[in-house]
Amino acid sequence: MEVLKPSPKMKTLFSIYYVLFAIPYLLGVVVPVGLLAYTTEGARVALLGTLMALSPILVSAPVMAYWVRAFYDRARFSLTDDEIIVEKGVWWRRKDIVPYNRITNVSVVQGPISRALGLATVRVQTAGFSVAAGAGGRQVAEAELFHVEDAEGLVEKVMGMVRRLRPVAVEAAPEEAPGVVVILRDVLSELKKIRELLEAGGS
Repeated sequence: MEVLKPSPKMKTLFSIYYVLFAIPYLLGVVVPVGLLAYTTEGARVALLGTLMALSPILVSAPVMAYWVRAFYDRARFSLTDDEIIVEKGVWWRRKDIVPYNRITNVSVVQGPISRALGLATVRVQTAGFSVAAGAGGRQVAEAELFHVEDAEGLVEKVMGMVRRLRPVAVEAAPEEAPGVVVILRDVLSELKKIRELLEAGGS
């Protein structure tokens, strides 16, 4: 079994996301509130108003710093001989298990900031999961190996395991097919009996 983790650059990526949120908030809320309070009430009120406007940043910044570190520490991808196991979560934990012989598609997703950092996310899909969870025809990933650096190498590794194992049927409810056949056979048998009775009565 091979155990992988996201790249440490993931923490930088999340920090950039937070800064992209914080800068517009500072320019659009904190600065106008401070200037308005200063021009109307004076320096003391301006300081109080600025601190109040800054409170969301002052509270969310340490929470975000803790969450990013904990999320990275607890995220892991296990590539066993038979399946992929993705574990993640800070307050709510999640474990996704995808057998190789049910994988139908593996794709790589990369945003502009991730691309600049050399990161990408590998999405693993199965046909049955996509049909059940997809919305409007959109494919849904059953598991994501997120924020890795060598995404193409990881795809090749996963697809090598997929090719090694014989795929199994993944269409919706394959186990129910034999039951449907039996029911149709019974219905056909009953129809034949009814026809025989009608023919016997007519003669």
